[in-house]
Amino acid sequence: MDLLLILTYAAFAYGAFRLFKIPVNAFTLLTAVLGGAALIGALLLGMNYNHPYTSEARFYFNTTPIIPAVSGVVTEVPVQGNTMLKAGDILFRIDPKPFENAVKAKEAALAAAVQTTHQLRATADSAQKKLESALADRDGARDVFERSKKLHATGAIAQAQLERDKNNFNAAEAIAQSAKSEADRALLEAEAVVKGVNTDVARLQAELDTAKFNLEQTVVRAPTNGTVQQNFLRPGMYAASMPLRPVMVFLHNEKPKFAAAFLQNSAQRIEQGSEVEFILPAVPGRFFKVKIVVIKPEEDLSKYLIVPGSTAQVAVYTHHMHHLAIMRKVLLRMKSWTNFIFGDGH
Repeated sequence: MDLLLILTYAAFAYGAFRLFKIPVNAFTLLTAVLGGAALIGALLLGMNYNHPYTSEARFYFNTTPIIPAVSGVVTEVPVQGNTMLKAGDILFRIDPKPFENAVKAKEAALAAAVQTTHQLRATADSAQKKLESALADRDGARDVFERSKKLHATGAIAQAQLERDKNNFNAAEAIAQSAKSEADRALLEAEAVVKGVNTDVARLQAELDTAKFNLEQTVVRAPTNGTVQQNFLRPGMYAASMPLRPVMVFLHNEKPKFAAAFLQNSAQRIEQGSEVEFILPAVPGRFFKVKIVVIKPEEDLSKYLIVPGSTAQVAVYTHHMHHLAIMRKVLLRMKSWTNFIFGDGH
């Protein structure tokens, strides 16, 4: 823009020299140059500070890198680039056979664990019955030993009989203790639960749920309405679940965000509610008006092809030295018309 202003002044100075037939000499040229430098410098300083301009403006679109939750061989990629999709539409499929086999294996293991749980309960019941029988035998042996002690005290039985009854009682006591330990262990195994479910059954159920989830992830779907901007997949390729290696880039069907970056020197003049205009190289000869809050164009831009990442030039018009805003507007429009001039490839 500075160059446009200098060229405009040069054109006016040339016209003045020709129109008023000013003699061309060192004095007049020096006066024109110095006067122009002072005038343009003052105008530029006042305009740049009070009506900031930036070429660092860009449309930002929300995209999501598509990364499969599971790794495997791609069997189908039905999606096509830049075709509007709805949330839930299939993007691609991964071979489900390994994950189906994993589900079957976990289902079999879970069924075996449930059966084992029933066996543990039966074992615990059997151990409890053995304990009751051992306790009854111990109590009987103790009664006999107690009677033998009394009879031995009166001389009714011999010492050998007392010793046999004592040994029988001690043996029954040991059997009862062993039966109690076995019953406690069997009961502990049978009643080992997590939220009312056997621990092995709970663990295998969780593993089965994970296997089913992984199986569901073999079908990758569109997260929202939108289009696939970049597709790196083909059937037969191996899609890896790696965060830094997306297999697709998905563009959400949302209005783009438009942001502009200004120099810190202009921060004092960028005020909420100020009038803003911007131009797009992609749309030569047109300018668009907005208000500062979040830069939202007043005009519908959908009729123009604004590709993701398109750049723009933005000018802010404030109430400070508002007469200089006219110059900024003229320069912005001149810049917009120059966007028709390009020669890429020529």
